[in-house]
Amino acid sequence: MAPMMLLTEEDLNAVAQAYRCQIDFGSDERTALNLATIVYQQRHPYAVAANSRTLVGDALAKSALH
Repeated sequence: MAPMMLLTEEDLNAVAQAYRCQIDFGSDERTALNLATIVYQQRHPYAVAANSRTLVGDALAKSALH
């Protein structure tokens, strides 16, 4: 069983900022989500990419940023 992945408030702030900045600079949502996922993976280098993308996307959607 894979370890449970959690997004801390600090993680959420970092990925949300990356996402917002990309949107503000004119990137589309997919590109912004890609960068936000990269930011998360830099903070958690052993996280699986597909799982990270889902986790980040869900967290952004729940926080009404996405």
